Amino acid sequence: MKSLVIVDIQPLYHQHHRDITPKLLEYIEDNSNSYENIIWFYNSKEYGGLEETIDDMNDYIGDFGIISEEQFESIIFIDKNHGFFRSWMDTGVDEDYIKTVIEHMIDNGNTDSGKIDEKNFKMLFKTFFKVSDDDIVDEWSDEYEFFQDNPINIPQFNWGAIKGLKNVDLCGGSKGWCLAEIRILLELVDVEVNQLTNFIYITKEDNVKNTKFNKLYEKLSTQIFEKDSPCWDGYERTPNTKEGEKGSCRKKKRKTPISEKSSKCTKVTKKASSDRKGKKWTKCAKQADGSIKRIHWGQKGVKVTGKSGNTKRKKSFRARHNCKNAKKGSPQEAACKDW
Repeated sequence: MKSLVIVDIQPLYHQHHRDITPKLLEYIEDNSNSYENIIWFYNSKEYGGLEETIDDMNDYIGDFGIISEEQFESIIFIDKNHGFFRSWMDTGVDEDYIKTVIEHMIDNGNTDSGKIDEKNFKMLFKTFFKVSDDDIVDEWSDEYEFFQDNPINIPQFNWGAIKGLKNVDLCGGSKGWCLAEIRILLELVDVEVNQLTNFIYITKEDNVKNTKFNKLYEKLSTQIFEKDSPCWDGYERTPNTKEGEKGSCRKKKRKTPISEKSSKCTKVTKKASSDRKGKKWTKCAKQADGSIKRIHWGQKGVKVTGKSGNTKRKKSFRARHNCKNAKKGSPQEAACKDW
C-alpha cells in the first residue's frame, strides 16, 4: 500500500496554505484507509525563535473539526528541523549533485558535508561534471571554500519511518524548499514519489536563488533556476523580462465578483455568507477612522467554538491570531469575536 507524507502544514506557515489545509484534511478523512500510514513532517523551531509543539499541531488540526480523533492518533508526526540542504538549494545547486554528495556522506558515516576532505570533494565534483583538474584549476580554490563555508547536513530524525516506504503520495510545502528536501531524502532511499499537486503550496521565495554563487558552478551547471514554476502562486510573468531576474514576476490583478461590485458599503451591516473564495462570512464594518468597509473572514470547513465549547481550542486560536491586538473593523477582529 501507499503512504501519505505531508510536509510543513502547520500553524507557523498557515498564511501560505490556508486554502489547502481543510481540503487536505477532508482528503485524509475520505482516503485514510487507502494508506498504510500517514507521516506528517513539521518544524518545531523556525528562524527568529518561533516554536511549535505536537500540542500546537493537535490544536491546529483539531480547530478544523474534520478528521476524527482516531485518524489523528494514527498519524506519525516527525520533527524534521529546518533547512538541512537549503544552503546549497538556495544557491541553485543541482539536486543530482546534492544527492551524489549525500550518498557519499551516508556511505562514509558522515552527517556534515563540511567534513569531507578536499581530495574526496574534488573527486566527487570532477566525476559529476566530467571534468579534469586542468578544467577547474583556476577556480577550484574558491569553489571548495564555498562548499566548506556553506555545508549541508543529513537530518537527525528517525530515518526508520521512511526507510521502509516503497510508494509515497507527497504534499505540503513549500514546493522548492522543505518539500523538495523531503522528496530528495525519499528518492535517496529508493522511494517512488508521486506529488499531490492539489495539496502543494509555494511561496514567493521558492524561485529566489542567491546569485552570489561562484563562477565555476555557474559555468558548469545549466540548472540555476527551476523551470517548472517560474512564478509563485498569485503571480504572473512580467512581459519583456528574463526568467529568474528581479521583477520577472508581478502580482495578478484580482477580478472582483459582480456581487461585490454591486454591494458597495454605505452603512454597517450584519454578517452574511461570503461569495469570496475560501471565506465564510462578510459584512460592512465601521473602521477606526470612521469609514465603512466590506470585510471577509472565516474559513469554510472550520467549526468555531463560539461562547462555549473547547476552551483549549479557543485559547489556541485567539493566541495564534493575536486577538487582543485586533484592529477595529478588521477581518481579524470579526474572526476573534466568533471565537
